[in-house]
Amino acid sequence: MCYAAVNLLSVSLEGRVLTVTSGLRCAFLAQSWKRRPVCQKGMGSKPFKIRAANDTQKYGVAAQDLNDLIAKGCNQLKIPIKGCRICLQQDGTIINSREFFQALPPLSVLIFLRKGEKWTGDDFGKMIKSLLEAPDNPVRKQQLVHSLESMVAKETSPEKIHALNLYLQSLPENVDAETREEDPDWFEGLEKRYKTKSDVMASGAQSRIRGYYSKTKDFVANLEDPITKKILNNALENIRPHLKKNSYHADYFRRTAKPKKRLCTQAGWFVCHGPYNTKTCQDKHMINPYSSRQRRTAFSTWNLDHRVEKSRTILPSMQQAAQSCPKGKQLNWEYFYELLFTTDNLKLVEVSCHKKEAHKGYDCDERKFYK
Repeated sequence: MCYAAVNLLSVSLEGRVLTVTSGLRCAFLAQSWKRRPVCQKGMGSKPFKIRAANDTQKYGVAAQDLNDLIAKGCNQLKIPIKGCRICLQQDGTIINSREFFQALPPLSVLIFLRKGEKWTGDDFGKMIKSLLEAPDNPVRKQQLVHSLESMVAKETSPEKIHALNLYLQSLPENVDAETREEDPDWFEGLEKRYKTKSDVMASGAQSRIRGYYSKTKDFVANLEDPITKKILNNALENIRPHLKKNSYHADYFRRTAKPKKRLCTQAGWFVCHGPYNTKTCQDKHMINPYSSRQRRTAFSTWNLDHRVEKSRTILPSMQQAAQSCPKGKQLNWEYFYELLFTTDNLKLVEVSCHKKEAHKGYDCDERKFYK
């Protein structure tokens, strides 16, 4: 169940701080899931650390389900079962369902509350709550951010460090501003011809796609066989006007583009798609280059990665297809266009998710070489 909640971090970023931080609790769970299997029915007991609200002493218990946890915990802590509730130590979230219990990582720290008792969270949870409650107060928010940065420096828990950094990186600074007049600092160092953030980002997308076309053109130019070169040059003559028609896919990075064409939300949030051989990014990398000049610069390190590799696979396959083209057939340039320039084969990845090794198992489909 909580995998769906974690996805909120990836796909529900239209709304800024409140929506982003709503996924922080699941960021802890996601980090733990990478190292520990989630306990499900039939998999035995799951260990927890428990304590009472009025006592810092922790105890270890193992439970198969929520009712088992309540019974064992109350017995250990000498708390009446009637009226007892269990919550997360970090932020006070009440655990009241089987699904939530199953989503909890092993060794989670839980607070057992007697009837009438309340728990608002530890220092970390309270800090997140304060940040959530002060999004429209710039001065207070800046004070809290400084406190958060200090907390990161002192924190030892990898899960908390990841979540804290995730929050700091996601804070929008002037995310709604679009024009140079509204956010002049964002445009520092850029040519005067750029009037909006979307224009700048669109130009960045075009630059990457033009780079792929240029490398393809250079590859063909360096071929020695004249017949192969002629066939591939004919393909390029079809590819280039198609790229122009699609504005070199400028809409990939333009937040004002239609939803099906852009790779970001309407607010400008980009989510890493993960390494070439995974469906999603396990680290939940995300960035909003529209929010500040620093984020815009950082986004330049993100890559549009070819799952079927351009240099190792696509271009050699184009050469092979041209050399072996049957009589009466034509090279299917549309197929190679899709592989080189479209999200049928491109994945947006944060730099640490850009794997440099050979993409084994990702090859061109020879059945689509000709038409």
